[in-house]
Amino acid sequence: VRAREAVTITTKVAGIVTAVRFTEGQRVREGDVLLELDAAALRAELDQARATADNARSMLARARALPAGQAVSQARVDELETLARAAEGRVRQAQARIEELRLVAPFSGRVGLRQVSPGALIQPGTAVTTLDDTARVRVEFTIPEVQLARIQPGSRVIARSAAYQGRNFEGRVALVDTRIDTATRSIRLISEFDNAD
Repeated sequence: VRAREAVTITTKVAGIVTAVRFTEGQRVREGDVLLELDAAALRAELDQARATADNARSMLARARALPAGQAVSQARVDELETLARAAEGRVRQAQARIEELRLVAPFSGRVGLRQVSPGALIQPGTAVTTLDDTARVRVEFTIPEVQLARIQPGSRVIARSAAYQGRNFEGRVALVDTRIDTATRSIRLISEFDNAD
């Protein structure tokens, strides 16, 4: 039995952990912030990029607003437009780099054990926690090739677990593999079960 969706939450960039926004075992929603890294230097870069962009837009607006007798050349206006676009691009780039310092849940589910603490220096790929969506679980199994004609997506599946003796779980076949294993003459199936509890 495995979660329908499961991932190890890792960072893309290096940084100092400033905040852990989850507790172990907590249910989180897609988009919830799980961890934040120090962004002070990048915020300063963003402020500088915004100031440059504001200045570039002001220079462009002044050049366009000049009266006919004092107009600047079209080449200068084109140059100012290019400078303004480049400055706005640097603002977007700084914003994107700041966003990389926030880890968010890619889907709704339950977080696992926390692997980092506030103040820790972490590197790209450092495992922060796990996230599993167990609202639906998958069970993979095989059947003999001769039974293939009796099974199709949507077919009913009854499963039992040693951990829950005496309880039957009802699910449905979600996928049937497209190939038969030539050694065992069996085919893999994936079934899904609702798992509200």
